[in-house]
This record gives sequence, structure tokens and C-alpha cells, in this order.
Amino acid sequence: MKQTITHGLSLIACVLLVFVVSSCQFLPGGTSTPAPTTSSSTSPPPTETPDLPPSYYDFPEPEAPGISVKANDLAVMDYSNSNLGYFMVKSLKETSSLLRVLIIGPEEEQYNFVLQPNSDFQAFPLPFGNGKYTLGLYENIEGDRYTPVITHNIDVTIIDEFAPFLRSNQYVNFNRSTKAVSIAAQLVAGHDELLGKVEAIYEFVIASLVYDYDLAEAVSQGYIPDLDEVLQRGKGICFDYSALMTAMLRSQGIATKLVIGYAGDVYHAWISVYSDEQGWIRGVIRFDGHQWTLMDPTYTSNSNNPGAGSFIGDGSNYHPLYFF
Repeated sequence: MKQTITHGLSLIACVLLVFVVSSCQFLPGGTSTPAPTTSSSTSPPPTETPDLPPSYYDFPEPEAPGISVKANDLAVMDYSNSNLGYFMVKSLKETSSLLRVLIIGPEEEQYNFVLQPNSDFQAFPLPFGNGKYTLGLYENIEGDRYTPVITHNIDVTIIDEFAPFLRSNQYVNFNRSTKAVSIAAQLVAGHDELLGKVEAIYEFVIASLVYDYDLAEAVSQGYIPDLDEVLQRGKGICFDYSALMTAMLRSQGIATKLVIGYAGDVYHAWISVYSDEQGWIRGVIRFDGHQWTLMDPTYTSNSNNPGAGSFIGDGSNYHPLYFF
């Protein structure tokens, strides 16, 4: 008899407060719930970027070298690079059923993701630091009941605490052919200081996108931002904003976390960046000449309300739950 499991999937949605003309909702495994909408937004004029030869930073890309592998006829799990803070999964089974990757950390913390229906390896972070992990791929059989496809326990010792936040993963998916990578290289040209690079990319993102109410209403389960498509559309939900900026910064060797948690009493997505001088800056890295304010690209891009600045403030209204 096949073993079955039932697990609840915590709702992660991101919406902004009523004085901000945007809202979005999604689950941290990709499960989505339609958000209320008031009107459809229109895309801004295409943002021009300098036609300069990009000077790419040689960022590391996830690999599945096949050194440490758990496999069966249904799936392959490659954890050869667990010491760099990630593992990779590929399904070998053709199925119309929902597949979920479940990560259980050393303190029983849990993250889950929807495995996208393709034949490629997909990268997932090991976000809980060192210790024993249980990794699994599960197939939905009915309602909220899942059966294991493949599971494995591993001991993880991460050799670089920043490694998971310098690489692509399923939520922040980029490579050397991604347009955002080329644009990031152009934008940071001439900037030597980290915050100058961050500011240049931040200003590009908030100028290039408007909030997509139609997508927020219709977003489907398992939605993952396609960064080139987001740039082409010129609009997105908060997941898109944050994933785009995170990818652009990581492509320049800047350790960046995509953060999901509460903004006030609702769920939202933003980013956090590491500085040698200040450590992990908890989202408060935008300087107006007097004080640091939260770098929330969705918020800044769409709010003309003077109350927004006081809400963002020093970041105390933001409470992170998940880091990708």
C-alpha cells in the first residue's frame, strides 16, 4: 500500500494597505488565491536602457553534477551542492497531478514549493542553515492528500552563509541569457559602492513596472515570475517586483534575500540586502538624505499617498517570515 500524507499549506499572500493602490496574493509554495481588484493598470512606456556592452559579473549558477544523488524511476534529487545552500529536483514522471517539494529543516521548519511541470532540474534553497534536513517530492492524489515520490534525509554544512542568496532558485530564476542580467550590468556601470548599485537597480525596477491588477485577480496555483516576461509586460504583482530586483542584484554578486511576511497585518514581499558595513540590512536601505526607509519596490512604484512613507518608515511595520 502506498503511504499517503496530508499536510496543510500555509497561506502566503501579499497585499498592500488601503492607501496603496496595489495588492497581490500567493502561497509560498506557489499556491495562489485571487486578490480583489479595483481597476486594470496600464503598462508604463518602455524603460530605455543604455545600449552598452554588458560587463557581466561571473555569478555562480546552480548545477546538478550527479555526485550525491537520491533517485528512483519517478524522480531525481541531486544534493551534491548542499554545502552551497541548495539542492535540485527533476521529475521523471509525466503527470497532471500537482507535485510539491517539501523541505523540513533542523528545527522542523517547513518550506514547500510547487515543482513546475517540465523535464529540467529545478533549484531549491536550503534556507535554515546547518543541520539535518528532510527533503521530499510529493504527488497530490486527492484534496490535500499527497503520496511520496521520493524522500531523503541529509546532513547539511553550508560553507558560505551567503551562498543561497547569491544563486538562482525556483522563485528567483535567472541565468546568463536573462535580459534582466544584462540590464543590471549596464545599470551598475560606474558605481563602485554597493548602495550605488542597489539604488540604480531599485530605481530601474520601480520606474519600469506598474502593478498588475488583472494578474492579481487571475494568478493561478504554482505561479512563478518569468523575469523576461515581467520586463516585457512592464507590470507585475509584488512577487514579480521582488523577484526581479533580487535576481538583478544577485547577478551582480550582491547577496539578496527575497522576503515574504507581514506588512502591517497583511502578507507581502520585499527584499533584504547584505552590506559588509551593516550586515543584513532588514529592508531599510533606501536613503533620502536624512534617514533610511524600507526598500519595497512594489510600494514605492505604485503609491502617491504621503502616508506610505510614514508606514514604510524604519521597517518596523514589516515582519519577515520566509527567506528565498
